[in-house]
Amino acid sequence: MAFYLKFDKMNVMKVIKIMKVIKNWVKRRPFAYHIASHLYNNGNLFKIYREYKKKIVELNETKRILKVSRSRTSKKVIVVYDLLSSPSVYGDFFYVVMLARYFLLLQKDIELWMIVSDYRKDILEVYNEIEIKEQIEKILEIPRLLLNKGPGAKIQVYNWSEAHPLLHEYKRLKDIFILFETNVLMRSAFYIYAFNVINNIFRFERNIEYADYLLSIDELRPQLEIRFPESRYVTWHVRYSEKWGFQRNISVDEFLSIYYYLYKAFPGYQIMVISDETGCNYFRELSYRKGLDLIFSKDYSNSFMGDAALILNSSCFFSIRGGGIASVPIFSKVPYCYIAKAIHERPLKKRKIAVWSTDQQIFINDTKWSSDKFFYKT
Repeated sequence: MAFYLKFDKMNVMKVIKIMKVIKNWVKRRPFAYHIASHLYNNGNLFKIYREYKKKIVELNETKRILKVSRSRTSKKVIVVYDLLSSPSVYGDFFYVVMLARYFLLLQKDIELWMIVSDYRKDILEVYNEIEIKEQIEKILEIPRLLLNKGPGAKIQVYNWSEAHPLLHEYKRLKDIFILFETNVLMRSAFYIYAFNVINNIFRFERNIEYADYLLSIDELRPQLEIRFPESRYVTWHVRYSEKWGFQRNISVDEFLSIYYYLYKAFPGYQIMVISDETGCNYFRELSYRKGLDLIFSKDYSNSFMGDAALILNSSCFFSIRGGGIASVPIFSKVPYCYIAKAIHERPLKKRKIAVWSTDQQIFINDTKWSSDKFFYKT
């Protein structure tokens, strides 16, 4: 199976040799740890090496998955999301659920385990334990609605002390496949690879119809009790957080500039702001003060998946530096323009993030808004 790597093989081998020399040197000189750590996080040479290693991990897991997809022996798939190393946020968990969704197409039995005995330090610094437990219940709505085709997935919540012995028992069984088994047993995160592995799978596996995998309003509408606008509308995801990632919040000037652009670009359409309750309240007040003609998702939906349905029912989606909900249209046929800096994702090519992306589904790997980046006019 061929796999495309952007790095020249000779250069990669040189990088690996240099890394081994540095690693051995640091081992003999403990005082050099901080210097090496700084270089690892900031040096271009080390960024190349990290990206190469990441591609190799993704390729290896893709091969494991494709082998299982063609196997009659492996009947059950275990997908583990461990909150010790993975954040309890929508976007990262959504990617893992969409990776699990692939196995539904293969008629595999799926068990999705969430490990809740420990939490990441950065999450504990922002949220208290009650808030974390409430958030866990909210994000579990995603697999309940997206992994229920056919036999559906069995969703389990475990402590690590409960999951650990089961995993060691299952890894010895040929009819059970543990997704990212090495990472799971080491309790290290694999959500950072999930999107790129999905892209790899659909590049190499040609027998799966995109329509069977991608999300649609027809799938979600019967499962949710929400109302929709009566007239045509476009959705605009606006991020506003008072907890973290403040640099990704949209400024007032950006908000007004984008609003006036969308207002002119979509005559006869309502513009719906997609945000959480905090964001909707903030931008509703701003909209009232500025005399803007907007509607807000929280007047129609009270959940992430409700907002997802509003997006899937819309004529077009727009976002800049968005949060987790901005991942939803990527896995759909809805036209979109999504401007954000790719962190873990590796876009397929310029302006196209996924294998199935169409010419009206544009991803721009940037953080700044300008009107010439928008693609869609009525």
